[in-house]
Amino acid sequence: MIDRENRKSAEAEIGLAVLVTVDEFARIARLSRRQIDRLRKQRPSGFPREYELGGAGSKHRRCPRFKRAEVLAWLETRALW
Repeated sequence: MIDRENRKSAEAEIGLAVLVTVDEFARIARLSRRQIDRLRKQRPSGFPREYELGGAGSKHRRCPRFKRAEVLAWLETRALW
């Protein structure tokens, strides 16, 4: 079984960006889905960029994704300790 540190380093080595959904973003940030949606609408400085997976006719068009590394970096800037 691969532990988290080895997985992160493997992803970094091969250049893969791990994408997370809005619900996963909310879970990682320990915020509600509604709060994440508000932040998406406000677009505060440094907020992670959204990526759309599909084209205009795709069912994934309305399912934005975020790069996990950008989400974690944004959370670090919000830390109060």
